[in-house]
Amino acid sequence: MVEKKYSKIISSIKKHTSLIEAFKAGMTPDDVKNDVINAFSPYFENQEVLEKQAVQLLVPELIEFATILKDGLAIKLFEFALRVHQGAKRQNRELCFVSYLDWIPYKREALSKYWSQIHLEIDKTGLGLEEFAHECLRNIGGAIEGSIKPYSNELLQQIKVFQGISITFDEIDSMDLGRVLDELIKFSYPSSFFVIENVRLNQWRNIAQHLSIFFKDELIVCTYGRPENRKEITLSREALYAVTQKVFMTLRCLKLASTIFGIDNLYEMRSMGLPPSEKIEIRSEAEILNLVSAIASQGFEVIDIQFDRNNAKLIVQDITSMEPRVRSIHASQFVEMLWLHTNSSLVTVEYLEVDGTPNLRAIASAELFERARKDSEPLKILAAEIEMIDLKLNTNIPKLKRNG
Repeated sequence: MVEKKYSKIISSIKKHTSLIEAFKAGMTPDDVKNDVINAFSPYFENQEVLEKQAVQLLVPELIEFATILKDGLAIKLFEFALRVHQGAKRQNRELCFVSYLDWIPYKREALSKYWSQIHLEIDKTGLGLEEFAHECLRNIGGAIEGSIKPYSNELLQQIKVFQGISITFDEIDSMDLGRVLDELIKFSYPSSFFVIENVRLNQWRNIAQHLSIFFKDELIVCTYGRPENRKEITLSREALYAVTQKVFMTLRCLKLASTIFGIDNLYEMRSMGLPPSEKIEIRSEAEILNLVSAIASQGFEVIDIQFDRNNAKLIVQDITSMEPRVRSIHASQFVEMLWLHTNSSLVTVEYLEVDGTPNLRAIASAELFERARKDSEPLKILAAEIEMIDLKLNTNIPKLKRNG
């Protein structure tokens, strides 16, 4: 059974993309890759990077991008944030890259808080008005303070690089959110990217943190501003929920722009000797999203995934009408991908045919992958030593003999 915290991720691939239905209708993995390239080609300056990373890194981002595309203001915010980064790079490439990398630990923490919000999320449908308002405000406050703020700070620093204005990481980090948004609103004028229902994001953060609300005739009245100039905004239940969704859409846009810029310039940063200052540890939920998305892009549905330090097991089912013998070989290659995402000592992948018939089990150890990486012909080592079991016949498949 899929671990609860990963079940939302796996179900979201079905809910928010048409990948599974598309494969059933005849789509191929090459079609998915081409879709990713076509979607992101206008936004990449390094097209060869897009070609290389289309499936490995960008399928999850395509899912986000598809959501953003449905909202006219959201796509403009995404493009604005990306153009800021690209403009800063043209102005001062090294300073732009250093600024980008300086904020990575804070953006990583922001994403960790985002995943925590997802795990704490409850179905609001049956809640009374007061409980509903409190839940929405918890989402709003957590998303703005915990996740949007670091992306806003980095965006402001890139604006300063673009403008040729000298400002340090510490100076940006010490600014309160209201001041950061002042700068972003001025630079992005006349757009209203950081204002929802005529209330700025920092004020929504304050409303949420202080629970500055009261209830009147089944309406939610939010109060904000200084004591001498207190303001109110009155919202229906549906309108407050819409505000919550817009806050998360803002986060999606800023996150996607930052991610696309980072992937686009990954090799350039490395060529300049500018890796992150510390090892980037990605929360397991993000790793699993990348894994499940990449597998879906190849025409397989993840049925189950379980892992710890010692063992990892992945069960995938074919969603194409292609020959099972060929697809079983394809699925067996997921053992290395599973190891890279889980770092477990022993990894197992089981392949089910489109009708659910168990076909193949592939098993490999971390020791094998580490040894293969040091060899001049790693693929031959893996092909020769990954253990394969024919689940139809319940017999081991003879290992390939290595030439030479």
